[in-house]
Amino acid sequence: MIFMWKYKNNLLPEMFDSFFALNSSIHNYSTRQHNLYHVPIVKSELSRTFLKYTGVTLWNRMAKQVPHNQSLYGYKKQVKQYFLSLY
Repeated sequence: MIFMWKYKNNLLPEMFDSFFALNSSIHNYSTRQHNLYHVPIVKSELSRTFLKYTGVTLWNRMAKQVPHNQSLYGYKKQVKQYFLSLY
């Protein structure tokens, strides 16, 4: 989740600039998820463990519960509280 937060806040090296795509860049019509990241199609169980799938899936799932526009410390604290609330 830290990687996704850094990606969202442009704190990663340039080689990751196009690593993820927003749904709004995939198609031209407005949907409810237009501001979320596009979840890639995976064809194997191994692919489901990759950051490109797992990171996006978790980030999109937490989008409403955990605010992303805060400091890294605050974000880590919110993520921890989110996962603890699931149990």
